[in-house]
Amino acid sequence: MPESWWLKFRRAQQHMVEIKREVRRYDRLHPYGFERVVEPNPNRPVKWRLSITDQPDPMLALVVGDFVHNLRSALDHVVVASIPKRERSNATGFPFASHDIFAKGADGNFVIQNDDVRNDFERPIRGIDSQARAIIVALQPFHHGDVAHRHVLGIVSRLDNADKHRELTTFTSGLLNVMVTLTRNGVTLSSEPHRSTVAEFLKDGAVVGIKDSAEGDRPVRADELPTEMQMDFTGTPVIFVRLARLDGKQRERSSFKLTETMAGALRDTRRALRLLERFAVYR
Repeated sequence: MPESWWLKFRRAQQHMVEIKREVRRYDRLHPYGFERVVEPNPNRPVKWRLSITDQPDPMLALVVGDFVHNLRSALDHVVVASIPKRERSNATGFPFASHDIFAKGADGNFVIQNDDVRNDFERPIRGIDSQARAIIVALQPFHHGDVAHRHVLGIVSRLDNADKHRELTTFTSGLLNVMVTLTRNGVTLSSEPHRSTVAEFLKDGAVVGIKDSAEGDRPVRADELPTEMQMDFTGTPVIFVRLARLDGKQRERSSFKLTETMAGALRDTRRALRLLERFAVYR
């Protein structure tokens, strides 16, 4: 029979199938539309507003919650099996640290002068082999510095903690790879990637325009667009996971592409399990 951590991992893989199925279903809905923004002044640039017309199935939050819980549990299982039973406690498991709690200044003292945070980190792995401890420390989010909030295993832990404390995963939707197609009397004149937005993706309510490349990217005015011209926007609907930033400010949230983040979670968890399982001799 496979080890418990691999069973947990396989269960997460099954949930990943469900996640991808919902993403495909959502894409087929074509859940967006663009509406011309009416400008009374014809000298103003012509613009369109994006409207997200459908949201992902609310059940997706439950699937993602189960997904991250199985990955988080897999990491805990392999750590528990790596510590002698007499050394284990209710706190035993895989710890996470978003800030470098072991960094020292030029004076040799800890930069974060709070022994409790180091004790909270060490308590779950007390009794583990020193090499296994070194691996766990090397896998911590704080090694990524200013982008520690984007560390995939850290995201897994944060989502799991939120789900366990009665807060479902929240999502937002937007468009990537936006294309602009210009037609006249049903004949396509041009079709090219949208170039006038600097955002990573278009959010609900985003206002976009088009530019005249012949005029040095000058925005096209309403009076310059013939009435027989038709402008169509298409794109790839993308579901994003939303999480509060590591500073704890709930109003400041980051967005992570759902499928890419979850695929990264599987990849990084598999790697961590493979690195640690040779120490799991106390089953």
